[in-house]
Amino acid sequence: MMLTAGCITIPTEENSTIMFVQTNGEITTLPGVAEKIVVLNANAVELLAAIGAGDKVIGVSQAVKTHPERQYLFPEAQSVGQSTTPDAELIIKLDPDVIIAFDSMRPKNADVLEQSGIPIVYIDCYKPDTMHQDVTALGIITGKTKEANDYLEFYDSILSTITERIADIPETDYPIVYVEFSSDYDIQGPNISSDMLLNITGGKNVLTYPIIGSSTHVSDEWIVSNNPDVMIKMMTAESLENIENTYESLLARPGASSMKAVSEKQVFILRNDMTYGPRLFAGAALMAKILHPVEFADINVNALLDEYNQKFNLNFTHDILTYPKIE
Repeated sequence: MMLTAGCITIPTEENSTIMFVQTNGEITTLPGVAEKIVVLNANAVELLAAIGAGDKVIGVSQAVKTHPERQYLFPEAQSVGQSTTPDAELIIKLDPDVIIAFDSMRPKNADVLEQSGIPIVYIDCYKPDTMHQDVTALGIITGKTKEANDYLEFYDSILSTITERIADIPETDYPIVYVEFSSDYDIQGPNISSDMLLNITGGKNVLTYPIIGSSTHVSDEWIVSNNPDVMIKMMTAESLENIENTYESLLARPGASSMKAVSEKQVFILRNDMTYGPRLFAGAALMAKILHPVEFADINVNALLDEYNQKFNLNFTHDILTYPKIE
């Protein structure tokens, strides 16, 4: 945060240059506040809407155009193709001031865009350890620093409540947690997004050793032998209509009946877009309520999301956040 704050440049009549920090820590400059933006990063799309920069977005990735909710944020913006293989010719024709892309999934044709003279900045907007830096950068790029700070104040107020309460819980009381993604048996190792979320909410990742890449595939035997206290599976918002069947299939896996998480009814499905990105605060609250139900009994996650929608003029649904439902 000290580095980020030190890199804010206030434009003047003589100097309109702005300076900010990308997700990878690189200090970057642009000739001025961006008025036309192409966004390949779906998380940045939501944050740009939240900080009131929607009128600047002229192009988005196809994933945004087909998303059940984000597609309504910028209806006039053109689809520029996939985030990793965007239509360079179309983007050049749109002539944006800047392109915002994932640092973790950089466009394969970035060199073509850079050669055209259009600057590309890499801002992830989904990991808890860089969220402050990323939101601050979006505020500087768009000239919406106050609005970006408003979002961060809201985000911090929730995360600080969680971390303060977790600090009072002995680490020996942290449950061991198995977190699986949409693909069956795929889990993340230390220092990846779900592991970071567990660190915030007082859980221990059942996978303790480093892995190659961001995730690894495990077997029924591996899960049973590690016998986690809690099992959590992530599902996309689009697949929630099958949530009951998915839940029953989790309980019916080979050896599941002998596991502590199953016998003590500590198996849950979470809507995955609450566990990273702009609504990470809600995912953290949900996770905290699962892992430490007594300490977080008073936290109402639906109310937090209602406040998020109201404060930032958004309209995201949150009818189904978990299964079974967490009161």
